[in-house]
Amino acid sequence: MRSVIRACGLASHLSWISSACLSSTVSSIPNNRLSQVFPQTWKGHRCASSTPLEYTQGQLVDKQREYFYFIDHNGFLFLDDTKMKNFTSQLKDRQFLDFFFRRVELNKTGRYEEYYPYLSRCGREMNFLNCDDTPFVFHTVRRRTAPAPRRRKLKKTGTNDNFQQNSSLLDCEWELVYAGNCTQVFSPDKITMDADTGRLYHPGIEGSCFDRPWLIASKLAREMCKDIQFGRTSSKFTWDGKTFDVDIKIDI
Repeated sequence: MRSVIRACGLASHLSWISSACLSSTVSSIPNNRLSQVFPQTWKGHRCASSTPLEYTQGQLVDKQREYFYFIDHNGFLFLDDTKMKNFTSQLKDRQFLDFFFRRVELNKTGRYEEYYPYLSRCGREMNFLNCDDTPFVFHTVRRRTAPAPRRRKLKKTGTNDNFQQNSSLLDCEWELVYAGNCTQVFSPDKITMDADTGRLYHPGIEGSCFDRPWLIASKLAREMCKDIQFGRTSSKFTWDGKTFDVDIKIDI
């Protein structure tokens, strides 16, 4: 657990300095000097507010370090002040991603809620999260190689640790992947589409902080759409040699 916690925050993502060294360095820097080490102050204005929010990554507030993240429609996670958000600059460490997203919850701290509606806690680090669409994004579909483990009941904290999985779905052969290597049983008949954007969605983990269907990453959605026969009243989705009726209505 110690190695996972050390992976949280800005310290693990600056490639030119070792994470362990930078982590101890950042924690020892007074807040009034932090901007001298990381001078960039970011102004962001997504979500509901049109007023820019100014912050410095790693700023110290009430003895807690604050970091700000963004997840895009591909499921890529970035430090939100990353100027060029692409495959190269995304955060890729799977262990970190799993640790981060398993702890995502609604931001009810009273801080930046209109800019960052979600939060992932890591010890004394507060990792605020904004998203292009949904806070969780399925980026991969794969065949299961082993039976899905039975999960313990959801903790009372409201985080995404230890979901209880429906035992009736354990025979499913396919699974969707989000974060680094977190999974959800894939039910081909459950996919839906937003008629305005053309984006595909699939039910997420029961008991998560986001109870609406989760976004399917654009690249994966494009591949799935090749096997959807669209109709005005319903559509058919062919997957793994089987055809499913799906609740997708397109005015064609």
